[in-house]
Amino acid sequence: MKVAVKDEFASFSSVENGFKGYLHVLESNFSNAYDALTHEEKTFDDFVDGLKNGDNGPYGTDIDYGKKLKENFESVVADYERKINSDITQTTTSIRNIIKDKRNYTNYERALLTREATGRLLQLLEQNYSLRNDLNSLEKLK
Repeated sequence: MKVAVKDEFASFSSVENGFKGYLHVLESNFSNAYDALTHEEKTFDDFVDGLKNGDNGPYGTDIDYGKKLKENFESVVADYERKINSDITQTTTSIRNIIKDKRNYTNYERALLTREATGRLLQLLEQNYSLRNDLNSLEKLK
């Protein structure tokens, strides 16, 4: 049996304050969901399950809320993975271009450009390393 519930939603002055409010709701009413956010060994499924059993009932009234939340999350993760892979491709191409360009220079030109090119190369390698760590972190969320 469906019951119509008319309720008000909180309003916040900023996204940051809204997020803090959301975390407070989770911590005070949905401790299992909050624990899933704060413990690395927990998964997104643990978070969704935690939303089903709050102190005052489930978080969402839609029976498919968990499924929809997971679909939305997976879509965001997929978008982020595409962006990271694109960034990795770009930095890898830049790295190859720096290496390739240096082959065409004379020894004198190479010596002049080595410091600048090496600095840029290191920056790109660090960026690629960071991006790959982000990808590994996303894999753990799945």
